[in-house]
Amino acid sequence: GSRGGSIQRNLGQEDFNRLLRYAYDQGINYIDTAQSYQIHEMIRKAIQGLPREKLFIQSKMSGVPEKPLEVLDRFRKELNVDYIDSLLTHCATSKTWIEDRKRILDALETAKAKKIIRAHGVSCHSLPALTQAARHEWVDVNLVRINPQGAHIDTPVTEWNAKSDRSHLDAVVEQIKTMRAKGHGVIGMKIIGNGDF
Repeated sequence: GSRGGSIQRNLGQEDFNRLLRYAYDQGINYIDTAQSYQIHEMIRKAIQGLPREKLFIQSKMSGVPEKPLEVLDRFRKELNVDYIDSLLTHCATSKTWIEDRKRILDALETAKAKKIIRAHGVSCHSLPALTQAARHEWVDVNLVRINPQGAHIDTPVTEWNAKSDRSHLDAVVEQIKTMRAKGHGVIGMKIIGNGDF
């Protein structure tokens, strides 16, 4: 989902289907989405007829819903899948996100045990949140903002859209090294700086 899913939504269903099928035919099987992108149902239509076992679908849950497992069930219905490969808690900025989102972490652990999801993790949008994610045993997958120019990457400021530049890059790379040492999966986002270059 580019720019909060707006790029995909603006394509319309027919062109989105064409884009996703073209990507699949080129060997791209990773589909990244989120509750806030509002494209689950577009994805459902676009992947219809493709072999589910050849797709890696990752979605993200916003906020701290009262009943996270019900939200997850809604995601699976919207996508028309039995399981989601990776489900992340979305847009963590606080150093205390682990405690603040404990209900989600516990629910996703239950979902993983039931094989409703295969992995769980977090997308971070600040260096304090990223530092916690890098060290936490619960995290299977880290979605990390990274690019050589340092555009739209994590900073010490605990705001999701804090201005960043190349001076913040070394701190993010250090957290990635910690993640790898802990055996976490790492997926890069903002690779082209949110489309800025």
